Amino acid sequence: MELQLAENWVKDYESLLNGLELNHEHKKVVPLTLLQLALEHNAAIVKLIKLEFHGSALALLRPQRDAFLRGIWLYRCATEEQLSKFMTGKEPPGIKGLLEKIEQTDGYRHGKLSSLMADIKEFLHDFTHGGLYQSASRDKGDRIAGGHSEQQLEWLLRHSMTLSFLTSLEVCHVFNDALRAHELTSIFNKIISVAH
Repeated sequence: MELQLAENWVKDYESLLNGLELNHEHKKVVPLTLLQLALEHNAAIVKLIKLEFHGSALALLRPQRDAFLRGIWLYRCATEEQLSKFMTGKEPPGIKGLLEKIEQTDGYRHGKLSSLMADIKEFLHDFTHGGLYQSASRDKGDRIAGGHSEQQLEWLLRHSMTLSFLTSLEVCHVFNDALRAHELTSIFNKIISVAH
């Protein structure tokens, strides 16, 4: 996948989502703050890859995933009490618990979200906390340097973009804006078709 396609996707969703007006109710505001954070992580991943800070880009995939899942859960699944507790610093359920609840809601019952999360799970801890992969990827034989293969960067871009696409659709869901969701879907599908 070309980096330019990922940059275009960021510009497209930022343009379409920028300026949405919101009634200030915490049942929407708190989840939207996390969904916006997930989109910001995606944009940062794209920029960090362009700057060739690949290890830092990889490290942001886990926080992107976490902000995305927490945002969905807080909007679709959390009780008023759970939302209030989150707002006072209590952690939500773990990833498994979030997925179980999210996949009981419309649009996620097919179980594909769990499959996507399973595809990336084994790498996330290492990427974020400097595990064997992050260490081994810097050993260039006669020198220590950053840099990852094209395949690794394509994997990262593909997964980060997919998360950002799902995040943008969830933002549209919060705003009950099916027309904007359809437009984002059309743009994303065109980008993905070019990338393959």
